[in-house]
Amino acid sequence: MASLVGVRQTTPLLKRLNQTLDLKQTLLVFGAGLGVLLLLTFFVKFNYLFAYLLGFLLASLAALLMIVAARVLHEKTPTIEEPKVISFLADTSYAVYLFHWPFYIIFSQLMSNLPAVILTTIFSYLFASLSFYVIEPFIAGKNTSLLQKGKKKFRIFNQSLRVASDFLAC
Repeated sequence: MASLVGVRQTTPLLKRLNQTLDLKQTLLVFGAGLGVLLLLTFFVKFNYLFAYLLGFLLASLAALLMIVAARVLHEKTPTIEEPKVISFLADTSYAVYLFHWPFYIIFSQLMSNLPAVILTTIFSYLFASLSFYVIEPFIAGKNTSLLQKGKKKFRIFNQSLRVASDFLAC
């Protein structure tokens, strides 16, 4: 829905929640969703029938609570700037989702679980960052500061190669 109308436009339900919930209540709703997710994470295994009967539904509802509370919290705190690490995680999250599984499959075939998870995390964020901050803006024709720096360094590198090849040709 946000893709169609933008995130500045909110639904009547979100407007009503923003008016009725204060900051403390909004944080409690977010915390409740997080608490349910943590309980499910540590106590419900995939080999339990409960996970399939109610666990996925509860996890989805808890995530919904957290998303709605985060949106209301954003409206209630317009002067607070989002931390850079949160912006980075938001920017790269979808690409991490796409990259993590192939990397985990590769690394888990080559080593035990913990090193595979660590390398998967590192490479997923590395490739996601490259994708979001370099490849996607380049494809879209956007001129970001990172691309400008890269072009400048590439020109210097290219000139150095020409000088070196001219020197070797003599």
